[in-house]
Amino acid sequence: MSIYLSESLGPEGMGLITPMSAVAVAEALEDCGSSPAGIKWVNDVYIGEKKVCGILAESSFGGSGPERTIVGIGINIKEPEGGFPEEISGRAGAAFLSPTDETRDRLLEAVLKRFAARLSGLKSRDFIKEYRRRSILDGRTVTVVGPGGESEAKVIGIDGDCRLIVETAEGAKALYCGEVTIKM
Repeated sequence: MSIYLSESLGPEGMGLITPMSAVAVAEALEDCGSSPAGIKWVNDVYIGEKKVCGILAESSFGGSGPERTIVGIGINIKEPEGGFPEEISGRAGAAFLSPTDETRDRLLEAVLKRFAARLSGLKSRDFIKEYRRRSILDGRTVTVVGPGGESEAKVIGIDGDCRLIVETAEGAKALYCGEVTIKM
């Protein structure tokens, strides 16, 4: 699904929309009967050891910053017929074991309701406590993939700007973008 936001989030809001969306999706999944959902910084929702959702936000920019934003949310509601392809079968999962014909519609409605409710509190950052609670990375060793290559780090937590705080060989640092991988 894609959610189109015609009003500017501002530069600050643009950095928070993806983690806020992850909280809304995790809550909506549970509203619809999934097992507990966790979040892998910054944009993946997990159930158990498997990724069930990825989120991507993109904005168009004008003279004053981001003007319009589209949030793309891809949720694996069920396992594909024949299973996931071999190359991702170890890490991809489905949100529901036995979804009914109504599951997709109920989930769409729940995501939109949770998203709207969380969006109203984006500037106050009222979702961050829940984002931290759902983090599946705290205390884990991760591989950080960035412009300088790959390095290992231990995750300390999430800060008030939803940056991932990691302990590296050079000391603690905050990641505001990039990719981290974990071995489940």
